[in-house]
Amino acid sequence: MKTTKIDIKSFVKIAYAHEHTATDYKYVLETEDYPPLHREYNTGVMEIGTVKLNPIIFKAEDGSCHTANEGDIFIIPPKSKFEIRTRDKGIHRHITTEAIIEYTEGEDSPTTISLPLIIPQNERIADILKKIVSKSASLHTSSYFEECSDYMKLLSYIKSCTEKKNEGQSVPPATKRYCTMAEKYAMDNITRHIMVEEIAEHIGISKNYLTNIFSKYKGMPITEYINRMKLNHMLELMRRFGYSARKAGEFVGLDNVNYISRIFKKYYGVTLKEYMKRDL
Repeated sequence: MKTTKIDIKSFVKIAYAHEHTATDYKYVLETEDYPPLHREYNTGVMEIGTVKLNPIIFKAEDGSCHTANEGDIFIIPPKSKFEIRTRDKGIHRHITTEAIIEYTEGEDSPTTISLPLIIPQNERIADILKKIVSKSASLHTSSYFEECSDYMKLLSYIKSCTEKKNEGQSVPPATKRYCTMAEKYAMDNITRHIMVEEIAEHIGISKNYLTNIFSKYKGMPITEYINRMKLNHMLELMRRFGYSARKAGEFVGLDNVNYISRIFKKYYGVTLKEYMKRDL
């Protein structure tokens, strides 16, 4: 995924921070620029948020599309424009903060961050976002120093996360090819129980090798990737076609309701029943 490299010179202020809920969310987002506060720096808005309910699809001006799933972090740097819509019909919910920052583009320094559009689920970043939004919604008015501290902590976690991810980006082309083949095989066989050994055998590599390269390439174990894919498909069947959890689980090769409940709570932080109640 394309990244934007910016060197953040200073935090100006948080423009707003809130939790947003909408039905069939569709929006054209364009982050603003501001008149420079200092001659040598740009001044603009950067938005950072996390999806709580119903994944959203970002369509860039070049036509490329990227999906932020529930729990993912999305980052919209200054001077960016995207068409945004929900992946599924119905209610969408996210929390977000927009901050005005001073920055320069493309420089390498200790304060430079290579910002991706989407970071897979990261609880540390999500917790800081919730904290900023909670303070904004309360009667307590944060001081400038509190806002600055919270936002710098947020950026610090993002920088740490992206640097770790970038360490694994210089992988051979074969890694991407094998992982893409593994993803396709998992999707093609979503209706049945599949083992990692089976996928590795299909693409002609060892189980240990596949497990190792997939974790580095996707940022999560292959078993977790498959489980998330199946759970997302289950949710779509339950929302759109009224399937019960048992029937939807059987459709994607998960026929143990207790196992479904356990991994759902692990990945989403709530039970499947609680999650579906929120979506009514």
